[in-house]
Amino acid sequence: MKATRIRLGVLIAAVACTLGLAAPASAATTDTAQHKAIRITSQHFAPMTTLTSQAAPACAIGGAAWESRTESCQQGQDLIRFIDLDTGNVDGTATLQSSTHTTLDPANRNRNVVEVQARIVNPTIWVAEFGEMNVSESCSSCRPSATPTRFMWPGSIQTFNMIVRSPGKKAIREDWTPTFSYQAPLYSRANGPLAFAETTRCDSTSGMGNGCVFPKVKPVYNVSTTSTRSAQVAWHILWAQHNLKHHWGWQGHGQPLTRTMNQWLIEHNRDTACPESRPRPQGKSCDEYPFASTYQGAYLNPDYSWHMLNAVQNRLEGRDRQTWYGSVRLWAGDQFWVNVVLPPSLSNNPAAAERAAEAALSR
Repeated sequence: MKATRIRLGVLIAAVACTLGLAAPASAATTDTAQHKAIRITSQHFAPMTTLTSQAAPACAIGGAAWESRTESCQQGQDLIRFIDLDTGNVDGTATLQSSTHTTLDPANRNRNVVEVQARIVNPTIWVAEFGEMNVSESCSSCRPSATPTRFMWPGSIQTFNMIVRSPGKKAIREDWTPTFSYQAPLYSRANGPLAFAETTRCDSTSGMGNGCVFPKVKPVYNVSTTSTRSAQVAWHILWAQHNLKHHWGWQGHGQPLTRTMNQWLIEHNRDTACPESRPRPQGKSCDEYPFASTYQGAYLNPDYSWHMLNAVQNRLEGRDRQTWYGSVRLWAGDQFWVNVVLPPSLSNNPAAAERAAEAALSR
């Protein structure tokens, strides 16, 4: 009779909460919870694929797990066990499935957004029909906003949104872990991770403002052979990536480039590859690859290329790249890839692409 009254009370509280009339917490708080506990075991966190030049796919439960310099989508699955502490028996189980979409703001360290979608499936005990949950972000110095507590009706997807701030001006590199807190009637509350910890870097840097990124992800700088702003530079990069011994910056073929912000080294890289004594035809300027703004530049690396290109395009590409450096918060010592975007007719034909590059550079 007592169990029937408790279950009826839980049902009434659940309906009231759904209608916005009451909070569910009282329905789950009884003396019985002192003898009943929830244990959470992480069953599977899907490994993430690093995105290169493709657009980010949608982040949803059961979808792909991926990461970029400023976004990630994690897929998680946790086993929830309902334990009788007096006997040690497992009264029942349920599975929590989730996706966690984190969007870091590279232009505002206090405007990072985390969206969690979660659902309970395969419950084997009636209390799992009335479980409640909220989410947070575990970290040393970040400040996540509070999320509402929601009933987790089996099979129904609940969405939680929070803003994660990184206060102050110091550069902070730390792990952020999405977490959840779950409770069911008669059973004490338990906490667990929703996904892997991700290393995050938030900083306030002169010339870049403030913002956050995933520093372990090597971003990809895309430069297009069809752009009126950078076509000749793109063709030069393609030729250099194909013909230089170390294939600098060509993902899957060579080593990534490493940014330098040392002005002395940048100037010496330029002077080595493109000395003033090298004649400039009218309307052209000297372009070097690897870029002067990298540790693979000509002063430290004899494996480089130079070419006289359209001066306007050379200047515009340089501006675009500086803007891109800031957009992904590429610090000194950060590595990155360079991807040359080709016309569809050449994208799967390296030999033809190299011939096209030679033709473009001969003009």
